Formats: sequence, structure tokens, C-alpha cells
Amino acid sequence: LKVNENGEGRLKIQLRLTAGTLDFSKALSLNQISDAGDVPDGIFALAEQKLSAEILSVFEKTRNVECDLFGVQDLLVKRKPRALHKYKKEILKNTRAEISVRFENVR
Repeated sequence: LKVNENGEGRLKIQLRLTAGTLDFSKALSLNQISDAGDVPDGIFALAEQKLSAEILSVFEKTRNVECDLFGVQDLLVKRKPRALHKYKKEILKNTRAEISVRFENVR
């Protein structure tokens, strides 16, 4: 969480995930499932966009109803304890999120 002198916050959320494709036709245990190879081109880019949009949507919805699901006020206490009294009531309303999602192939 970064807060400027006007009390506007910027919450940076970064996710790095691994994913792959599996080849199975019925429910099997993990050690019985075989790797189906590389993920087709463009799938990860679409997944990154979709997941980023979903996280941003949850952030905005919870922020608008004054639910601090992402712990913005806790981060303010940890990162800028002296600014707590000054921005505590407005920090959630004035914070914007930046979401970065990166998928990597399991292989």
C-alpha cells in the first residue's frame, strides 16, 4: 500500500500462478492423472485478464460497501502508522487497486 500526501492509496496486488492441462476421462487420483502437454497459445493471457478483472471487481464492490476485505487499513497501520489518525476514515474510499496476474505453465 502506498499513500500520497492527499490520502489517496494505491494497493498493488501481484499473483504468480502455475497451471497446466490434464488428460483424464474420469475421476482419478492425482498420481494417476497424466500431463496433457503445453497450454495452447493465448489461454494464459485470457486467464490473466479474466482473473485480474474478477479481483478488481471484488475489490471495488467491497470497497464501495466499506468492507476492508483486502486489509487496506491494516496495511496503513503497518506501513504508515503515523498517518493512521489522518487517513483512517478515508483511506479505504480513496484507495485504488492495481492487479497483476501472471500464469506460468507447469512444464
